Amino acid sequence: MRVLIPARKLKKHGFQSRIFYKKLPSSIESDFLILSKLFDKNALESAKRLKKENNTKVILDICDNKFTSSKTNDVSCIVNHSNIKKILNHVDCITVPTNELKKIFLDNFHFPKDKIFIVDDFIDAPQKFIQLFHPSFFLSNLVFLIFKFRIKFFNNHHKFIWFGASGKEKGTGLDALEENIDELKMAFSKINRPSLTIVSNSYKKYMEFKNKVDFKTFYIPWDNSTINKALRIHKIFILPSVINDKTVGKSSNRVITAFNNNLEVCADLIPSYEPFANFINHPLNSENIISSCKASFKPKRPNKSFLLNLEETNLLEWVKILKSL
Repeated sequence: MRVLIPARKLKKHGFQSRIFYKKLPSSIESDFLILSKLFDKNALESAKRLKKENNTKVILDICDNKFTSSKTNDVSCIVNHSNIKKILNHVDCITVPTNELKKIFLDNFHFPKDKIFIVDDFIDAPQKFIQLFHPSFFLSNLVFLIFKFRIKFFNNHHKFIWFGASGKEKGTGLDALEENIDELKMAFSKINRPSLTIVSNSYKKYMEFKNKVDFKTFYIPWDNSTINKALRIHKIFILPSVINDKTVGKSSNRVITAFNNNLEVCADLIPSYEPFANFINHPLNSENIISSCKASFKPKRPNKSFLLNLEETNLLEWVKILKSL
């Protein structure tokens, strides 16, 4: 979404775009090449070829810290670190979502500080026209309709939701949720008919979590065409966070997406959430989870114009970057 949404919106500023997944065609002319989350051998070859043939300006977009790890034997991070180091000689600038990720990047690589730009994520939106013709579109929406019937049949009073990747490291993804099981159990035992929906990419990890709790849970696979619909039938988004080398540089994407779907947010704060602290019931603990459900609780959600201004600021930052190269 970091590149797909702005690529579409940049048209009104005179920038035409084409989206390719993982590999570029052998013959293509372009003024700019944005490599989003790509720094493998194919990305390196594409950057070298386009710069040589068309003097194309190359932008490397890095959305997460996937190049350092507290684990000494993390093969994935070791490979990514090596690949990024190789591709930097062919990159004109870098975009990252937060200042914290910029600091981590500069601690690990030699690159001009003034050529690293901070552009926050855009709000996740359903990709209706792209997904409509995708084979998984109808299956995903059928799964969602079954889930919607089940959660309506349960007739629960307080609908909580957590969404995100399952996570591969301690303190990330569903592991962060598991680390807060005691707080969740304590809070849910005092709330009238609560349920927690998990929207993620690992049914196995969901089942591991489900088997450790005694409250009602639901699972729905992550899908761009149904995530916003799933969010809108819930009331409260819970988001536990542990500050570590993986989470400290993360964007505010999930919090903003929750706000955009009219959810109350109960979360732990990481640096990118700080600007929204007044709109978040924090930290994530049993007391704040319970207070979010009280009739007297009046959430302060950012209004739509506030969110739209953020979107426009991000878009103009992209325009500024492209015009500067």
